[in-house]
Amino acid sequence: MSFVTLSATRRRVASSTLALATSLALAASPAAAQSHYTFLSQYLGGGTFVELAGSAPFQGTTLQAGDSYFWRVTTNGGAWQVATPGFSYFPFLALDAQEGAVRTANLSLRLFNGAAQVFTQSWTNDVQSYAHAGTNTVSLAQGLTFDRAELDYTLLSAIDNFTDPNNPVDVGTTATGATPWGGAWDVSPYSPGIVYGRSQVVPEPASIALMGVGLLAVGVVARRRRGVPVR
Repeated sequence: MSFVTLSATRRRVASSTLALATSLALAASPAAAQSHYTFLSQYLGGGTFVELAGSAPFQGTTLQAGDSYFWRVTTNGGAWQVATPGFSYFPFLALDAQEGAVRTANLSLRLFNGAAQVFTQSWTNDVQSYAHAGTNTVSLAQGLTFDRAELDYTLLSAIDNFTDPNNPVDVGTTATGATPWGGAWDVSPYSPGIVYGRSQVVPEPASIALMGVGLLAVGVVARRRRGVPVR
């Protein structure tokens, strides 16, 4: 084998070895981890809410592109009702963000009254500005009643093009609080179209029938005690 041919062969082997090493290194390096957070809050009425055990903090949690969160708002025996025709709320359920940015996200909102789902809406590649990570405007029908809200949110990107329009940069999304205060729609200054009160649970037909049988039995016992014949 000539010297030229040997040198070329060595270069090809070295090149192949380098390519293989690079591939192995890339395969060995971990991909950027995507984090999922769970926020749990309970509304006590009067504009007061509490973070429940197991909830990520509503202040200080930072989302990066690709991260997601699930947020459930429950009540302490109460329920909200939409009192205004054509009610629209902005933002309906969101985290306040420290960083101003144009955010793109996929999200899904569900409202429940007891075990029944009474409202749902989903958004894909939804664009949100300036300082929140959650829903934009949500429109609800007058009379809608709900006692639980759930939001699934995935942040696709957050780009700050306000600080320097000529140099947009990727930024994080650091939560500074909950909008509206963990589920206090009834005291929000933005749009006072929802009222809060005690739940009025409508009995199921089987429960009504059972209640009727119980009342009938009580009546029979009472008549017997008074000596009135039971027909």
